[in-house]
Amino acid sequence: LKSFALKDYSKKTVATYKSILNQIFKYAVIQGEIQTNPASVVSLPKNLKTLKRVLPPDEEIKIIETNPEGFGFLPFFLLFSGLRISEALALNYEDIDRENMIITVNKKIVYDGNTPTLVNATKTEAGTRKVVLLARVEKHLKHDKNGIIFCNENGDYLTRKQLSCRWNKFKKENNLTMTFHQLRHAYATI
Repeated sequence: LKSFALKDYSKKTVATYKSILNQIFKYAVIQGEIQTNPASVVSLPKNLKTLKRVLPPDEEIKIIETNPEGFGFLPFFLLFSGLRISEALALNYEDIDRENMIITVNKKIVYDGNTPTLVNATKTEAGTRKVVLLARVEKHLKHDKNGIIFCNENGDYLTRKQLSCRWNKFKKENNLTMTFHQLRHAYATI
């Protein structure tokens, strides 16, 4: 952990590495390989840098708000749901409860190179949740549709390249600089 601090890693990154080490050592204790977990008594190094979360500029948020058609629906959806991109890409129409205006979040897409893989778990345990479906989002969702919401022309999950190309094209056409994750921060602020 000290070597990561010397490499100028952020506090969040070092904490993630500590968490991974903690899990490995916990497993080793359970398996009887070691008697105690050394990661449980180690503190993070002092004075690790923390990065400030940056919101997209207001004018870019306005562009997302006013362009919910075509590929623009994905950033619009992220802005008004607060989902991670990996969670949104995994959604099916069956995860949308229009009657109760709820989105069920219980899976994510991960990429192995360019290939999308559905994982029936979220990033964290708290990530499995119910999210309010705002009326402004619901009205742009297709009705009487099944399957993947944000899919390619074949109805399959978007590959990493397809997602990247479509997002970069949308950003270029609309003069945007934001990332998908900044939309999550914007949602929290809103």
